[in-house]
Amino acid sequence: MTDLQIRILKTGMRQYEFAKLIGMSDTWLSKTLRGTRPVTDGDKELIASALGVNVKTLWPKGKA
Repeated sequence: MTDLQIRILKTGMRQYEFAKLIGMSDTWLSKTLRGTRPVTDGDKELIASALGVNVKTLWPKGKA
């Protein structure tokens, strides 16, 4: 399990609930978490903002 997945779990939400919160589908979030779709800067901002953290906390420099 990735740090991002753990952070989402710690919100108390299920994956589909978190996806709905950020306005995305569960499939989109699942593919993002598995790394089977590219993560754009906009995606990173959206996810980090919903988790209340800085993008660099989730994606340190040089990491997808």
